[in-house]
Amino acid sequence: MAAGLTRIGAVPYAALMGVGWFVVLWSVLGRLQGKGRSLLRFLGQHSYSIYLVHHPLMLRWLPSEGWLSHMGSNLVITGLIIAISIGIALALEQVLVLLGKLWSSSASYLNQGEGR
Repeated sequence: MAAGLTRIGAVPYAALMGVGWFVVLWSVLGRLQGKGRSLLRFLGQHSYSIYLVHHPLMLRWLPSEGWLSHMGSNLVITGLIIAISIGIALALEQVLVLLGKLWSSSASYLNQGEGR
């Protein structure tokens, strides 16, 4: 742990901590069954869009200082932000998939005219 406090040790420390936590979480969460497993699968499939949406919302709606003095209300706000983030992220994914399909179909239509 002391290696993380030096310049030379900061990178290996962070990498080893990441690998260590991955192994711990993999062994614990790998044993989940039923709804817990499907929830993890859902979060894994949509994690990037949720990440992109939740971060600006958290920065906007949560205070940067004095978080502990209003912990109850901040936890409620955090829960609401997570729920809103998931909804916006799923809607954003659907819009992008639809745009991708439209773009793909228009591109294939344009390519058909090139052979003439």
